[in-house]
Amino acid sequence: MLACAVAALALSRQTEPTVPLDSVVQIKSEEDGTGQKTCRRCHPGEWETWNASYHKTMTQLPSADTVLAPFNQELTGLVGRWRLFQDAGLYKAEHTQPDGGRKTATVAMLTGSHHMQNYWLSVGDGWLIQLPWVWWIKGQRWIPVEMSFLRPAPTGPEPPAVWNDECVYCHTTSGFRGADRAATSTQSQVAELGISCESCHGSATTHVAHYQSPINRYLGWLKRPLEQISAPLKPTDDSINVCGQCHGLFAHLKGRERDLLGDAHKPGDDLAKTRTFLRLEPSPLIGKRPVLKPIKSRGFPEIRGRTGPLHLAGLSTDGLHILGGPKARTNLSVFIDEIALNGDFEPYPGGGFLAVAKWSDQQWYAILDTLGYTGVAFKPYDWNAFWDDGTMRTAGRALNGMLDSACTSAGEMTCASCHTMHGHEPDDQLKAGHRGNAACADCHKGYVDDPTSHSHHPLSGGGSDCQNCHMPHTTYGLLGASRTHRVENPKPFLMHQRGRPNACNLCHMDKSVRWAQSWTEKWYQQETQDMPVQDFSQLDQPAGLVWLLSGDAAQRAIAAWHLGWASTRAASGTDRWLDGLKPILKSDPYAAVRAIFEQVLKTVQPNEEYDFTQWPPDKTQQVPQVENGAGTPNGHTQSLYESLLQKRSDRRIIIAE
Repeated sequence: MLACAVAALALSRQTEPTVPLDSVVQIKSEEDGTGQKTCRRCHPGEWETWNASYHKTMTQLPSADTVLAPFNQELTGLVGRWRLFQDAGLYKAEHTQPDGGRKTATVAMLTGSHHMQNYWLSVGDGWLIQLPWVWWIKGQRWIPVEMSFLRPAPTGPEPPAVWNDECVYCHTTSGFRGADRAATSTQSQVAELGISCESCHGSATTHVAHYQSPINRYLGWLKRPLEQISAPLKPTDDSINVCGQCHGLFAHLKGRERDLLGDAHKPGDDLAKTRTFLRLEPSPLIGKRPVLKPIKSRGFPEIRGRTGPLHLAGLSTDGLHILGGPKARTNLSVFIDEIALNGDFEPYPGGGFLAVAKWSDQQWYAILDTLGYTGVAFKPYDWNAFWDDGTMRTAGRALNGMLDSACTSAGEMTCASCHTMHGHEPDDQLKAGHRGNAACADCHKGYVDDPTSHSHHPLSGGGSDCQNCHMPHTTYGLLGASRTHRVENPKPFLMHQRGRPNACNLCHMDKSVRWAQSWTEKWYQQETQDMPVQDFSQLDQPAGLVWLLSGDAAQRAIAAWHLGWASTRAASGTDRWLDGLKPILKSDPYAAVRAIFEQVLKTVQPNEEYDFTQWPPDKTQQVPQVENGAGTPNGHTQSLYESLLQKRSDRRIIIAE
């Protein structure tokens, strides 16, 4: 009865009828009189800035005001044919089954309103599954969901995403699944749809009750009383613990309890009590995935091998790093507790790498336990979010990058140093003036006052923008690139070793990595870095072409985005590259790379007609051929294009932001 009342109250806010909420999700704030509507009465200014933000519209009910896509067409793709239509104010999707039968479901929830909007279908028993098409806001069209991520083209239909499993936690306020992972039905609960006031300030129940009294309100104006609600910026900056509850890659310490009861973390709490953040370090071997080290306080755990005791130095998705061991390549067996692992051992100074072709869940979690991460459910899939040097490359996980920055670890930088929920800019939630060098002025005033002396670049063109050098766009997400939050100095050679594009060459894509390294050494007295790579020729070739043609999918996506970036276009003249690159990037096997290139063409060559989703499957195994003379306006030769294409990395890349 209570759920029905909640549903009726929620429905009264809609301009059109929708799916009864009691069959999908229970909204708790309607029961106790808290929530953003209550906050608005006393805090109208703060409410207005929040209301203009994309946090507010992260999760919504479908209505004429909230649905951004047209629901009046048929869509056909990998998952068959879907007819979208409206019926009595409801948004519906009819799926034609392989046997010719038809099944209709109603859209009950929306997520996203900034870059993409996802539509969630009610399929009964409380579950919401994703419509396999996404409305791409920038492109103003429907795209298949499998093309909305950076990932290889699937070979067949895949299980749909389930809103109750993951989205409910960070795309709502105090949301949780409401059932065990083995349950066949659920009743998910949220305090509010969207990311609302209590996500940052905690429960307002005591606060609201206290200020029901006119006397308390009057006393509050005279002398601010002890707060009954969390204020992330007062008296100390607690924004890391507030923003980091969603904007990080972590594992929950009590995931099962979270499913059933909700997240134990509340604003004002230390995140370490409920989460372990994934922090990785570079492998001692070039070309290997980054390493999860043992918890420092526990040291290196001992494992058993046929040559005697060994020490486990770290875990990667492709094997184990071991201290000690044979001095030559060999086959090696080790035991972790009673679990045997066998693989090819490659030595390096002080230890070696034991390659493991495939992990079982039992092996993987036993090693995590041995490293000191008992009960922490990191998955091999999580490694996709990082470059090989351990730097986060996935949008929305900014805290992992910040934690690796000296500005945070040795300084005082927090999320609130640059961002605010109650500011003038809803796009990136930046403070006034913090899109430029003013963001760095608190700690680096001398550099900000005279940027050209430090940067050796003129003020025009972005070369003296602190963030372009120290926070380049090397994070992928939502068919685009965004700034890394690992603030550091560019080191072209070291970054090239680990496959991460460096800031210098992201502007100067026409120059080589060796060229960029020579200038950083000259200007900043950096020591010459060793460069143990197999192909030294790439150090002397245009870095942008190396990434675009020889790089893996993540490198290609980041480099392709920079083809449309004004600073790159001005510094490198890359507009002249596009005709030579079209046959290559338009046939890239990764849809995300093609989508980014489509946006570049719309920026640079707006009359070019191209749809990245129209990609014949028979091109998956073909190496694109460059037309004779392609690229010659910028001095590139046919043989350069072909030689770089022949070296293209086929590493499987998945980045799901």
